[in-house]
Amino acid sequence: MARSSIRGILILLLGACLVPSMAIGNALPAVDDADPQALFRAGVSAFESGDLDQARELLERAHASGFENSALNYNLGVLYYRMQLYELSREHFNELLDTSHQDLARYNLGLVAQADGQPELARDYFAQVAEDASQQKLRTLARRQLEPTVEESQPWLGFASLGAGYESNLALLPDTAGTELSDSFNEVILAGQGPLWSLAGSDSRSRSVEASGSYYRRHFHSEDDFTNDAAQVSVAWVSRGDSDTRSLALKQAYFRIADESREHQTSFEGRYRDLGCFGSGQSVRCDLDASVSRVFPFNGYEAYEGWRYEASAGLSSRWDAWRGIAELELEVNDREDLTVGEQFVSVSPRRQGLALTLEYLGFGVLTLGSEVAYRYSDYPDPYRLISGPDRESGRRADHRYSLGATAEYLLSRSWSIIGEVSHQKSESSLKQYSYDNQSYQVSLDYLF
Repeated sequence: MARSSIRGILILLLGACLVPSMAIGNALPAVDDADPQALFRAGVSAFESGDLDQARELLERAHASGFENSALNYNLGVLYYRMQLYELSREHFNELLDTSHQDLARYNLGLVAQADGQPELARDYFAQVAEDASQQKLRTLARRQLEPTVEESQPWLGFASLGAGYESNLALLPDTAGTELSDSFNEVILAGQGPLWSLAGSDSRSRSVEASGSYYRRHFHSEDDFTNDAAQVSVAWVSRGDSDTRSLALKQAYFRIADESREHQTSFEGRYRDLGCFGSGQSVRCDLDASVSRVFPFNGYEAYEGWRYEASAGLSSRWDAWRGIAELELEVNDREDLTVGEQFVSVSPRRQGLALTLEYLGFGVLTLGSEVAYRYSDYPDPYRLISGPDRESGRRADHRYSLGATAEYLLSRSWSIIGEVSHQKSESSLKQYSYDNQSYQVSLDYLF
C-alpha cells in the first residue's frame, strides 16, 4: 500500500489526539484533471497541511475522474469525518467492506457513528472488530472503545430467532435409533445476557458478575411426541483483559419432551478466550471450555441420572475475507443406565468430536459457510437386548458424520435471514442405531 494511503488510515485512528497545522494560506499548484493520481497525491498533501477545503476539492476531482482504489476511499472517509460530513464519510468506508481492509473500515465506521450520535451502532461495529479483526492493535483499540465509563455499564444484549424447517428422520431422544418418520417444524429461540454488578478491577482488566438466560423450542407439526423445549439461566464471574476473557459460571438447565418434563441439570463451567493466543498480531482466537454437570431426571427418565463431564478447545483464524474454525470436543458420562430384567441399555457414552467450519465474508451483507464434523461415541458396557431381525446386542460404538451449509443475509445491523441445510449419517456397531437424517431450515434473527 502507498505511504499516502497509510497516512490516511492513521489520521483517523489517531485523529482524536492530533491538531493539524493550519497552512490554509499556502496555495497549491494547479493540477491537471487528466492525471487523477496527481490529484490524489495533491489532495493528501493539502490534507496534511491542514487545508481541508482544498483537500476535498482535489480528492473529489480525483474520484470524479474515475480513479478508484482503497486509498482514495480511505482518505475521503477520513476527510469527511474531519469535516463532520458523517454521511459522506460513511459511504466511503462502506465501499471498503468487501476488501481486505474491512476490519479497519468497520472500526472507522464505529468512530463515525460515535461522532454522529449513534452509540448503539458504534458499539456494534466495535464489537465486530474486537471479535474478528486479524490485527491485534485493532482488536485492542475496539475493546477499549467498548469499555464502560464510570457513568455507563456494559449494556444488556438480547437475541430472538423464529425459524421453520423440515427433518427427514426423527428421533425421540438424542442418539436413539432413527424412526424413519419425517415432519416439518417451527423453532423459537430467545436469549439475553448482561451485567448484574461491577467488581473491583485494574487498569488492564475489568471484572463483573453477569447473568444470562435462554429458551429454545422446536415444535413438530404432526409428530407431537418429538416436540422439545429447553431453558437455561446462569450467573457468571467474568474477567476481561485487552485480549482475553475468563469466566466461571453456575448454570441451571431444564429440558422437556412432548410437553413432559425430562430432566434438569446443574452445571459448573469455566471458560477462557484469547484473541491473540499465538502472539501479538496473530489472527488466531483460542477458546477453552470445561464443565461438570449433575443430571436430575424426572419420572420415566431415571436411567439418565448421574454426571456429565465436558471439555472443548477451539481455534478461529481470519485471513482476508475468509474465516476458518476448528473445534475439538470431549465428553464422558456416568449415568445410572437402564436395566429391565435381563435387558440392559447404556446411556453413558464417552465421546470425541471434531468440527471444521469455513466461512466467506467477502460479499459484505452475505456470509456463506460450510461445516464438516465427525463424532465417535463408545458405550463401555455391552447392550443386552431381546434378539430380533432389527435389534442386536453387544458393545455399541457409533461413528457420526455431518455435513452442512449456511447462508446469512444481513437485512440491517440487527436483522438477518439465515438458511441452513445439513446431512447426518450415523454408522453403529449395533444396526438399530445406524441411520441417515437430512434437515432444512430458514430463520429470521433479531439482535438487540
